[in-house]
Amino acid sequence: MKFYTPDLQTVAAKDTRDIAYAVPARERTGARAGDDNAALAARFSPVFVKEGGELAGQGGTEGLHVGHLRVILELPPTLVRYLEAARIEPPGKLAFIQWYTKLGRRDADSGMFKVSRQTTLARGQGAQRVRSATVVEAVDIRRSAFLAPRLGRDTPAIPRELTSQTVLEEWECEFWVNHHSDRAMFRSLL
Repeated sequence: MKFYTPDLQTVAAKDTRDIAYAVPARERTGARAGDDNAALAARFSPVFVKEGGELAGQGGTEGLHVGHLRVILELPPTLVRYLEAARIEPPGKLAFIQWYTKLGRRDADSGMFKVSRQTTLARGQGAQRVRSATVVEAVDIRRSAFLAPRLGRDTPAIPRELTSQTVLEEWECEFWVNHHSDRAMFRSLL
């Protein structure tokens, strides 16, 4: 999913091109059988999503929530026609988002926000917790986010088995929302 983030502080500046991914693991095109590099890892981007009726995208974090983009989809044409016949405005592209906790106060030392996976109790599953998730309109995705594992007293190092492809899925602790990833992000999260 490609979108452009306007530079709200410099009038003549070009918009920043941004890309968010929702791509499952797959075989590399043209890969040979037995090739160790035949598989491409799954790639699911963390993103900032506009919440409910809130205005977002004018800088700052007001009205934004960090989520993990999992699927981008469209309603089938038959369902769109059914909605139109019922005089219901059909949505455009949709996105399945798994949520992180809301942005709280900034960390005094790093200036970054902390987030962790947002969970809820699963119905009929006893006390099992599952990731909170929602389907939103894709136009509510404002930009990609950059999350980095947060180390602490209990986690002095990132386990070697985690890679850049697996850390968002397998890291069980908190993440930093890194606002140093690009100029637009830095200015937005000041």
